[in-house]
Amino acid sequence: MSERVSRLLIFRVHGVRYGLDLYDVSEVLETFTLYPIPRAPATLRGAVNSHGILIPVVDLGNYFGSGPLAEQGTLLVLDRGRANCALLVERVEAVVPFEEAIGEDVSTEPEFARLLKLADGPVRQLSFDGVVEGVERVLQSC
Repeated sequence: MSERVSRLLIFRVHGVRYGLDLYDVSEVLETFTLYPIPRAPATLRGAVNSHGILIPVVDLGNYFGSGPLAEQGTLLVLDRGRANCALLVERVEAVVPFEEAIGEDVSTEPEFARLLKLADGPVRQLSFDGVVEGVERVLQSC
């Protein structure tokens, strides 16, 4: 039996580096078509067809309050067993083992698990549950 190797998917939103546990992401889409959702809040950029299922797309730039991202960004489709949404980010930067973190600080913000210190700079690791709960609040406001 093989042991699970924990890896961090690092991506950017308005130049800031964020990360998610790679196991929380089912796929990364660089080419996609966004379908508008009438009267949706700015955080909800639209929906995307992923394998025949329409899923809402959350603009992480708007979600974090730093302004909308360009539509030609990258989508991180979250693990559908736990959430039914995708996150719009600028671009994926790397996938690295968690062991590369040389230090960390625990976050008190619900959307963030911790601040990781990597050799090439800090990464704010998202809390999967915290982000999903925040997205659910956005969807309920529609």
